[in-house]
Amino acid sequence: MSDITSKILKKIKAQEIEKIPRWRFVLKRVFIWGALVVAILLAAFAISMMMMQMMDVEWDLLPKVSPMPVFGFFKLIPYFWLVVAGVLFSFVYFDFKNIKGGYRYAGVLIIAVSLLISLLVGACIYFLKTPEYAENLFRRVPMYRELHMGREMMWNAPTSGVLAGTVLDMDEEKMLILRDFGEDVWVVDISRADVQSGAKIMVGMEIRVVGKEIEPGKFFADAIRVPRGGPRFR
Repeated sequence: MSDITSKILKKIKAQEIEKIPRWRFVLKRVFIWGALVVAILLAAFAISMMMMQMMDVEWDLLPKVSPMPVFGFFKLIPYFWLVVAGVLFSFVYFDFKNIKGGYRYAGVLIIAVSLLISLLVGACIYFLKTPEYAENLFRRVPMYRELHMGREMMWNAPTSGVLAGTVLDMDEEKMLILRDFGEDVWVVDISRADVQSGAKIMVGMEIRVVGKEIEPGKFFADAIRVPRGGPRFR
């Protein structure tokens, strides 16, 4: 035994330093990897929510509701989920750096790989239509609903021929009462409206109406569109 080894052993014995059990290292490693997987899955879910909200945009109507479509586009970006994804990817980066050998990999590579995995998993979640159900649940939370009100308010442009809101009442297929996202109530003539994809309009459903304003509080519908992510209710 070398002198250095002997001195270290004597020091350990003198200070009564206990060896850390191996199971603690294993448990720590499992925890770090588990947290890493959970963070990537949550980031994938955030990406799937962004996919759904961007697919829900009526791009052909954007010039109607925004004089400058470029600025309208920036208003429609789902910033909430973008921030959530950013925070999760930051966690993934720092968590990966703490695993054994993680320090050897460049930060750009870590983020790029985790982003690619999240995009693939997020696309699968999107096609399973999970974000549709999640969105309906999240919209019941007042804070979340308020965060997205600005995006919804863009479609409240009756003078430009676009109206959006919640169906309060219906008279068969001739008339409906709509409360827009500005809390104004409208009587909408839907007798000649083309309903998108043959969707069934129900009380409580959020819809977008394309047509023209007849007079304050009255609107004639040429077409009715439902969110592409699926029916939403309030």
